[in-house]
Amino acid sequence: MSQSLTDLAWEQLAKYEQMAAHARKSAAKAESPEERNYFIEVAREWERLAAKVKGASSEPNAALPSRVNAERAAPLH
Repeated sequence: MSQSLTDLAWEQLAKYEQMAAHARKSAAKAESPEERNYFIEVAREWERLAAKVKGASSEPNAALPSRVNAERAAPLH
């Protein structure tokens, strides 16, 4: 049984919000202003993707963000 588009959108949203929170925590622990700014930018990108999913899930005919967009955000290690 496949998941509905709405279920997939919620999964994406949860993942993006989790990644944004992780980036914000990393920014708070950063040892330099440059490192802090980097993690803040990463968090903002994840938050932008989350907002895009929220917008898509509220518009029935809107497309969800592709995995390519998610991969453009800097990975967290």
